Amino acid sequence: MASPSIRRAVRRLCSLVSRLGHDRCGNVAMIFAFSLPIIAMLALGGIDLHRVTTARSQFQDALDAATLSAARSSYTDPKDLKTVTLITLRANLENTEIEPIQDSDVTVVMNGTTVVVSDAVGRVKTLVANIVLPPYGQLLDDTIPVNVHSEVNRSAKNLEVAMVLDITGSMDGNDIANLKTAALKMVDIVVKDVQTPYTSRMSVVPYSMGVFMGSRAAAARGPVAAGKTITGVTKACTPSNNPTSCTITVKAVNHGFAVNDRVVVTGVSGMAINSTTNATRSSSNTAFTVTARTTDTFTYVISKNVTGSYSSGGTAYCTVAGCQYLAYTNAAGSTSVHEISNCVTERIGSAAYTDAAPASAYVGRNYSSTNENTCLTVGLQPLTSDRTSLKSIINTLSAGGSTAGHIGTAWGWYTVAPNFNSLWPTASAANDYDEFKTIKAVVLMTDGDFNTPYNSGVIAKDSLSGSYSQNDVRINQNASNGSSASQAQKLCTAMKAKGVTVYTVGFSITANSAAATLLSGCASSSDKAYLANSGTALVAAFEAIGRDITQLRIAR
Repeated sequence: MASPSIRRAVRRLCSLVSRLGHDRCGNVAMIFAFSLPIIAMLALGGIDLHRVTTARSQFQDALDAATLSAARSSYTDPKDLKTVTLITLRANLENTEIEPIQDSDVTVVMNGTTVVVSDAVGRVKTLVANIVLPPYGQLLDDTIPVNVHSEVNRSAKNLEVAMVLDITGSMDGNDIANLKTAALKMVDIVVKDVQTPYTSRMSVVPYSMGVFMGSRAAAARGPVAAGKTITGVTKACTPSNNPTSCTITVKAVNHGFAVNDRVVVTGVSGMAINSTTNATRSSSNTAFTVTARTTDTFTYVISKNVTGSYSSGGTAYCTVAGCQYLAYTNAAGSTSVHEISNCVTERIGSAAYTDAAPASAYVGRNYSSTNENTCLTVGLQPLTSDRTSLKSIINTLSAGGSTAGHIGTAWGWYTVAPNFNSLWPTASAANDYDEFKTIKAVVLMTDGDFNTPYNSGVIAKDSLSGSYSQNDVRINQNASNGSSASQAQKLCTAMKAKGVTVYTVGFSITANSAAATLLSGCASSSDKAYLANSGTALVAAFEAIGRDITQLRIAR
């Protein structure tokens, strides 16, 4: 039997155990002690989570830009597209949390023929595993994978872009050189080497006093009345001792001229005025008035001595609108005679501000002076994907003449208008208007006010300063369609309504001036109207427009 002292000790121990079993003091401290490592890991893990989220956003942006770069290239083979993607992607990932990308981390494919699809796997190095799990962290992958995906629509849209270039006299010197540099750069940006699955073509429309159409002029402005073949010429001069006046009778079967008609006669051999000048046309500014006629002859009077006798040749021409020559009353009130050129002017009538086919509504003729404001010698280049042809015409541009900007505007539109396809070879035919299939754009450039409207194919009396004021150059009538600027604005409005995007570039033009206001109104939106006050700025404007035209958007 235990001693009393032992029994008391046992009872005290049991009492202590019982009290300890029912004591709740210190639980929070123990729970905190056990939870501290987990809380620390979660806090540090939040840092990694933020880093991964930021890195993923950077990675997505970088892949989007790289895929866009590949889509803008002319490549179609996935290997080439991947090469372009990797180069851009690695450059864009510098100084980010993404570990260096390996070739195997990226895949690039073509989804059909229009979409470039890229997938990439990147890795972000963690901090928690290295801090709280040594040495076990060395046995784990201390990076977190990040997956991103990008698709860029290459677009199945074709590009048809018209460059309308001001080559007027004020563009002489460095200005025309800067314009050539700018235009050449745009050609390289817009026209691609590969013309599948979509085409990218450009036209070049140089303009000053009009637009030169060359051999296409007749189809655009209509044919001219044929001259009448001369088979004989006789004369009767008075007084006999020292003639000062000669009546000339010309034989031309079924000539069709009436009394008081003015005619031009050229190419007659064997007769001369005062022994030096062709008797039938003493200068380029001469037409003769018919004083008598029969079915096969007509007569006119020359107030000078005519010597010699007819031997051969000759053609007689009418001198009203639609004839080879036009005799008109000029701004000084006297008569001028100009021959038709292969330049063209504005269309009049109900089709003036439309793209109706030229066969249904011819554009205007041009009877230009051979001395002042003469017809251009460089013609337009219709749509083509041949960069060599485009650059060739750009490099031949030279400055001269006044500013019929409305005529340049019209022909910029006409080169991308399907109704004008009859003028061009098949390869230059414009596609139908369909914004889902073809992007059509006109880039209109000028360095000043549009100042040269026409009447009957001759510069109008009310043309603005800078359109040449010589009396024999202007007809004594106001412009048929109003000012050049108002016509250009109506043409811009009409082509925009057809879905054509209009860009404008004002070179050395003051902001808020009449010219700047016109260009702003012509442009499809304010961000498509550029003012360039230097050669460098002009080049930059053309480059920006070229990039904007070919801009591709990220599909998702």
